[in-house]
Amino acid sequence: MSSLVFIIVTLFFLVSIYWTLYLKWPQITKIKILKNIKKDDLHTFFLTLATNLGVGNIIGVSAAIIIGGPGVIFWMFLFSFFVSALSYVETFYAVKSQTMIGNEIVGGTCYTIDKFVKSKYKVVLGIAFSFFLVLTNSIFFTPVQLNCIFNIFEGNYRIVYILISVCVILFIVFKGVKSIIKLTDKIVPIMTIVFLFVIIYGIIKKIDEVPMLIKLIITDAFNLKSCIAGSFVTLINTAITKSLFSNEAGLGTMPSLTGVSNQSDIEKTSYLQLASIIVDTCILCTLTGIFILLYYGNDMTLTTLTFVDCISNALGKIGLVIGKILVYIFGFSSAIGLYYLGESNILYFSYKIKLNYKVCKFIFQILYIIGMFIALFGDFQNLMLLVDIGLVILGTINIFVLFIIEKRYKFLKNNNIKILEEKE
Repeated sequence: MSSLVFIIVTLFFLVSIYWTLYLKWPQITKIKILKNIKKDDLHTFFLTLATNLGVGNIIGVSAAIIIGGPGVIFWMFLFSFFVSALSYVETFYAVKSQTMIGNEIVGGTCYTIDKFVKSKYKVVLGIAFSFFLVLTNSIFFTPVQLNCIFNIFEGNYRIVYILISVCVILFIVFKGVKSIIKLTDKIVPIMTIVFLFVIIYGIIKKIDEVPMLIKLIITDAFNLKSCIAGSFVTLINTAITKSLFSNEAGLGTMPSLTGVSNQSDIEKTSYLQLASIIVDTCILCTLTGIFILLYYGNDMTLTTLTFVDCISNALGKIGLVIGKILVYIFGFSSAIGLYYLGESNILYFSYKIKLNYKVCKFIFQILYIIGMFIALFGDFQNLMLLVDIGLVILGTINIFVLFIIEKRYKFLKNNNIKILEEKE
């Protein structure tokens, strides 16, 4: 299984390079778009950043370093730079294919398939992606988020705190999630500022060690002995999967959020999505990786508390409290956000398979509860394997869809919006 994952994620890396070249280095050439950015345009940028920043950065980076070594930080940076081009592509087509169902505007990869894929198999493709997206938002990604929450509790009352957390999440899930989404939208930015403050303060505190650490990261990234021993495979595999876990670029998951953006300036919206990936993984994950390497020794073990231990080493006892609060809030908001994305996707799924929406929603809620049990009793490393499986499945389908759509319309190649409108 690990060999198959490595092959697919390596192809994912190559595909990301292809799209970067195909779009003529949009990460650099389209930066001029930022000159015309207004306050209202930043909604997509901050929405994506707030959604991605959290467990993916905290736990994903910790896991990446422990499994792949210091050099993984370099490869995460490099891959994230290239894969951001995929984010640009999927966002553009998601916004262009947004649909009105009832009084609600919906968007995402499923609707992109519906509108742009011209094949008798498009219904099957759309249902398949929708099905795996439902699984991802219930039993692939959710257990890791919840496991982070459960593992911060210690002592005699641990099970009580866990049960309270489970009950709160279930109450939100069954009673309506939109109100809590609004609440987390207010809390997460505050915790993001706290997160950044801790990271930057910790790095400044040991600034004299940073140059040597950067040298170590680059040296380890191109370690000849690792290549010969075969551990280079693990390094690359870890860098790509953990980068995808952090930013979800090219997986077709984020278009469910960004696909409902205003259509008036699709290129601007798409570039802001690209920029959010650069900021999230290239910058913030790199800083997080440097922080972890500065405050944790060679005896690191893979647990959800690795990052918390690092903050504790940097700030003392107060750091332990801050670290646990960060993990809890980020994990909680991410878990609820995954449910929200899954529920919004159920509308498409139920319509296509001609099954009552409430029945489909109930089935999804059962899957979500199963994900909670997996989180409670599952081993963290096995949970990360579930994440990798979800990444591979969604990424493969989404990349295939983007290729066949662009082959037909060639909008992005010609960079002329009229071409797309004429061919619709």
